[in-house]
Amino acid sequence: MKQPLLLLSLLPFFPAFSQDLIITGVIDGPLTGGTPKAIEFYATADIPDLSLYAFGSANNGGGSDGPEFKDFTGSLNSGDFIYVSEESTEFNNFFGFMPTYASSFASINGNDAIELFYDATGDFTGSEVVIDVFGDINVDGSGEPWDYEDGWAYRSNNTGPDGSTFTIANWSFSGKNALDGETTNASATSPFPAQTFSVIPTDVSPPSWTSGYPFLINYTNTSFDIIGQINEAGTVYFVVLLDGSTAPSSAEVKAGTGSAGASTATNGFNAAALTTDVTLSISGLSSGTDYNVYVVAEDDETNPNLQASPVRLDFPIKVAITEFINDPDVDASEEWIELYNYGANAVDLTGWTISDEDNDNSSIGSLTIAAAGFVILAKSKTTFETQWLAGVSDPRVVEINIQLANGDDEIILSDNNDNLIWSLAYGNDETTRRATFLDINEDGTTRSYGSKTSPGVNRDGNDANGSLGYESNDNTTDPSAYTSTTGDVGSPLLGNHVALPIILASFNGWASDNIARLEWQTFSELNNERFDIEKSLNGNHFTLVGSLAGNGTSETIITYNFEDFHFYQSAFYRLKQVDFDGKAEYHPSIFIEKNEKSEIAIFPNPIKADVILKCPAASFQLSVINSIGQLILDQNTTKLKAEEAILKLKPGLYILRIYSDDLDYTTTLIRQ
Repeated sequence: MKQPLLLLSLLPFFPAFSQDLIITGVIDGPLTGGTPKAIEFYATADIPDLSLYAFGSANNGGGSDGPEFKDFTGSLNSGDFIYVSEESTEFNNFFGFMPTYASSFASINGNDAIELFYDATGDFTGSEVVIDVFGDINVDGSGEPWDYEDGWAYRSNNTGPDGSTFTIANWSFSGKNALDGETTNASATSPFPAQTFSVIPTDVSPPSWTSGYPFLINYTNTSFDIIGQINEAGTVYFVVLLDGSTAPSSAEVKAGTGSAGASTATNGFNAAALTTDVTLSISGLSSGTDYNVYVVAEDDETNPNLQASPVRLDFPIKVAITEFINDPDVDASEEWIELYNYGANAVDLTGWTISDEDNDNSSIGSLTIAAAGFVILAKSKTTFETQWLAGVSDPRVVEINIQLANGDDEIILSDNNDNLIWSLAYGNDETTRRATFLDINEDGTTRSYGSKTSPGVNRDGNDANGSLGYESNDNTTDPSAYTSTTGDVGSPLLGNHVALPIILASFNGWASDNIARLEWQTFSELNNERFDIEKSLNGNHFTLVGSLAGNGTSETIITYNFEDFHFYQSAFYRLKQVDFDGKAEYHPSIFIEKNEKSEIAIFPNPIKADVILKCPAASFQLSVINSIGQLILDQNTTKLKAEEAILKLKPGLYILRIYSDDLDYTTTLIRQ
């Protein structure tokens, strides 16, 4: 035996050598002479020069023999397997394919350990290091838990390399003599699991909501249900706060609490794994009180990923009747009602009804109204689109068998549980062909406007503040009220007579000192004049902080970036898209948290096209490890060169460390 090699002390997360080759299996076979005797190796990444690797066997617990087999040649692709066998014939007879290499150095018995070496010089004259090991080189394996006499051992998925310390928990074993009497691996009772090792990527992304989720249903004056669905198994958390309370963070929603000073009406969570609908039932609320419901989801990984910001759902649901025509030229086809969603979330109108105080009652079919969106309930979809949309079909226009009196009547909007959502009454003073209009700035504090016998509505003057109710076109010059005649354009759907113009691919943000950096992408654009960026400290009241010009009409992915240089505390941000016709659409808000704890930061994270590194040191050591523990970068560098190196990383998950005599910072990094 040679003397044991003195190995370098190794940092567990920042080794100074390559670990792209690992030991994944050993076999002591049942054929003549105990064949096949072989070792399986696996490439966890591309290996351009395999000659930098070698292995040796430690026989009978006698310690390391150092590198023995040094004949690896060529290159390997990530995911490739190679085999070194004592000989080729019996290996082929047992497995049905030839080994990659045949060498007497693979003449191993079930009590022998294996060491895998790496040497950046390739000469293996003392500078090599052990990067992986099977078995304890200083212990005779006979009778040990890792004894594979006339059997095999195989590495568990997503483990290794283990350096010079054998980790038995990372392996599975056939048991001694498991292959006795077998002639081929294919027919063996306990076959060697050749080429089954795999590296399973670590999930570092939080779950996302299935389109249309979450939403509220089955609500009364004191209760409601939340319906949620996410794209992977996980948990949904919620908290119910009084309307106007400061918006909570994701962590606060998970804990079932409100922000400091907020009044928490009720809270809780659902611990069911989600890939289908889950229902969260909430009760015990105060009748007549407005609440905000915040919902957030987390996956079920070992290290769970929580969504960055909660979704806000309004209670009660905020849908208004904003316009109608009750006395058109042709009652049988030209009546319609416009609904507006002045809440923060899409609302499912399926099963809702339009009625009056008499016997008229019409059900709304399958229909969803987007946040800050409009729909038209028309007696005839074709007639409405011909008169108002120049014949262009719009999915927001649906047919309903409405009955509106030309004289005194009311319009009552109720949900699928007969909860009153909005109502109005109008008198017998409407001119034929005139549409009655309510300004969309209505704040929703009053949702009922009288009865047939006592309408209680002042319809004179402009209702810009939402204080007067509905107004008659007989007595106003409101520019938003128009006659329903062929070719006219105006208030129905705010004059936008095509489908929603923007398909938003993503909307993300991150903090940097006193700057909030926003980035969003569009899949396509139609008639897009600009984006207005709005900011809110409580998630309820937003103010304009800037605008970016749109790209008109486009069918390609376009990236937008915006910086708010007045970011002094955590805030919500949302996008308001405005087209050239004046049509506006709001997109859901995101929450950016203020964090002033670290002098070192890297953003954005995930990284896409650019990166900014904040570091007080002029130079420092930069180390980067990939998701399976391989050191891919370890160098002294500067801020600019570090940014360049990070941008060259392939897509994936990394551990990044910045350190020197005066600082030490480690973070997880995602490269997209």
